[in-house]
Amino acid sequence: MNDVWDILSLVGNLALIILVLVLTYVFTRWYARRMGGGTAGGKHIRIVERTPMGTGTSLVIARVGETYYLLAVGDKNVTLLTELPEDFGQTLAEEPPAAPATFQQILRQFTDKSRDTLKKKDDGGRNDGE
Repeated sequence: MNDVWDILSLVGNLALIILVLVLTYVFTRWYARRMGGGTAGGKHIRIVERTPMGTGTSLVIARVGETYYLLAVGDKNVTLLTELPEDFGQTLAEEPPAAPATFQQILRQFTDKSRDTLKKKDDGGRNDGE
């Protein structure tokens, strides 16, 4: 009888894990659509880039035809900040996309900051030049 409960517990845990994975997948699809996810835009209007600025707000570079615009986008409004210069599209095409930081680079930055903080505490907050 105890073996049956163990098997049912195992099956239940497996079902829970699968449910969490499915819900995570659904949420990320919904969030990607909400944030533009690269699919926003049509034949003449495209979202070139989006940068979150806070809760429910972001800056967006949109291309309409051959003209680029900088927009502030909130939950309930969109504000035109400026029309970007005509050569912006050429500048954008010339710049290679920035490579995302690797985990090792992020970890190194974090450990360097921690090391500097510990060093300042050990020095009693004094500068080396004093």
